[in-house]
Amino acid sequence: MTFLVLCIPSVYSQQAETGLKQIGESTDDQDRDYRISITFTGGFSYFTENTKDEEEFLTSQKLDAGEAKDYYNRLASGYHLGAILKYNFGNYLSIGLQYRFFNTNAALYGSFDPEDGIHLYYGKLSENIYINYAGLGFYTDNIFKTRTIRIWAGISAGMAFYRNEGFHIWSPYLLTGSNLAFGPSVGIDIPVVKSVSIVAEGSWLISKVKKVKINSGTDSQSIDLDKDNYEDISNLNISAGLSFKL
Repeated sequence: MTFLVLCIPSVYSQQAETGLKQIGESTDDQDRDYRISITFTGGFSYFTENTKDEEEFLTSQKLDAGEAKDYYNRLASGYHLGAILKYNFGNYLSIGLQYRFFNTNAALYGSFDPEDGIHLYYGKLSENIYINYAGLGFYTDNIFKTRTIRIWAGISAGMAFYRNEGFHIWSPYLLTGSNLAFGPSVGIDIPVVKSVSIVAEGSWLISKVKKVKINSGTDSQSIDLDKDNYEDISNLNISAGLSFKL
């Protein structure tokens, strides 16, 4: 009996140490810092441009105020798809290449009065807006970290390319332009299996186009916009996707 009393606690102690060691190894393997990761996301975008002047212009042409407001509300809401390739320097800092594609569109049919006392036009008003953004980002990867989540934040800067395929009454047109863009982001990384995580992200892209090229199909011209008429393509984004650690 004395032998059992002395040995059993020793056996339990060894088993406990082995179990804790295995748990620690599992945790270290799950949370180890990967040098390279690639993340694919998509989600909802909201364009923050103030469209009050545009709405007033449409109502001045006798379009119903409610229809004008609804048109620009629909144009403000869109979607995006994106990818980030990151290289991790250590436990806290990463550098990455980011690409994001945005799209939104809206259309309405109505009567437009040019206020010349003679004509009243009925036709289609539509816009289909595309924005491509490519930039370089810097990230802090471990603002908050547990075994189940990791919160990160970053900021990126690059170029935004704007394209608006529009239609006014009976005339199609194309607007294009580009400018520097930047914006912050914050995200949550939730591991699901080894090397794969679910990602949720919020971000803000800030950019204004100062010069546009207008193409009507028969001719084209470039216009330097007044400061009050810059094309604001800034947008807020909510994303979800998958991240793969390599």
